[in-house]
Amino acid sequence: MRSLNRITVSSLAVLLLILSGVITSSPASAAAQDCVRFLDAAGYTIGPVVRGACLTGSAIGGGVGADHKERCRSQLMSVKVSSEHARTACNLA
Repeated sequence: MRSLNRITVSSLAVLLLILSGVITSSPASAAAQDCVRFLDAAGYTIGPVVRGACLTGSAIGGGVGADHKERCRSQLMSVKVSSEHARTACNLA
């Protein structure tokens, strides 16, 4: 139940960012789209957690720290993306 609440909170945060217009078209968001497209082509369901992870990997939602790629991978793996696919997707972001 606790992890479900975390996923729900993460999903809502991503949705609020998108709806508030904070995320605009930029090279970083294009990179996030590369991450999303890769995962879509690999057969994964694209939902708010995947989109949020890709944004984190592109540093739009990940802050300035060097660990944004690792947070991206961790978020993707939390929704059952394989380690190898998560690594590739986050490197694209």
